Amino acid sequence: MFNIFLALTLCAGFATAASTAAWAAAPPKAAKGVPKAPDKPQDPDTATEDGDGKCPEGTTLHRTKIERYCYHPNYNKEGKWEFWYASGQKKSETSYKNGKRHGKRVAWYDAGQKKEECTFKDDAEEGRCTGWHKDGKKSEEIDYKAGKKHGLWINYDGDGVKKEESNWKDGARNGPTTTFYVNGQKKEEYEHKDGKRQGLHTTWYESGKKKMEERFESNKIEGLHTEWTPTGKFQSAACFRDNSVKWRTDDEAELKTKNCN
Repeated sequence: MFNIFLALTLCAGFATAASTAAWAAAPPKAAKGVPKAPDKPQDPDTATEDGDGKCPEGTTLHRTKIERYCYHPNYNKEGKWEFWYASGQKKSETSYKNGKRHGKRVAWYDAGQKKEECTFKDDAEEGRCTGWHKDGKKSEEIDYKAGKKHGLWINYDGDGVKKEESNWKDGARNGPTTTFYVNGQKKEEYEHKDGKRQGLHTTWYESGKKKMEERFESNKIEGLHTEWTPTGKFQSAACFRDNSVKWRTDDEAELKTKNCN
């Protein structure tokens, strides 16, 4: 009797081992029709609840530990695409319409502070995008039109103090750009026209006194370039033609006799 029991036990063990080996050689296939999540294993969920209601009609829910979205049979996303940090804190939330970003996109730092907020239309930025430092102070504000910078672009330093403000049109600088010292005093101001330097370029010392002044035409320095000392006294001047120096002087009396036309 013992010999018969031993034989049955060995047979069962061999069968289990063979089954395990066969599974390892050909693991089960992923659920058909579920798109792969980038750089990580699939964990599809067949439920229709997406956490904020239900997936739109005709779409399917895809959910893993760090992302969740609804998609059409052609894999185009619809509704919110949400990401989470490993800690469980939400990382980003982007609205989609038939596979294109459309509506609000919000991103957060890993501690929960808001990092960025933008609006999209047909997969392109539209309107103002705002960014924040981790302490809640603004880092930048950018105006967009059809995915291109159009309007103001404002940059702030780590303390939330404005350090640069520029004007844009259809993705190119157009109009004045101004940079600032920490105390709010202007540091530099220059102009662009259709992406090219054009017009007056002025710099200042932190005290507010003028440091340098020159002019540009189609990205080239043209005309009189003048510099002053921190106390406001004349320091030097040069005449430019086609971006090259025609003459230079550090004598203010001599400057009055010079012609740079």
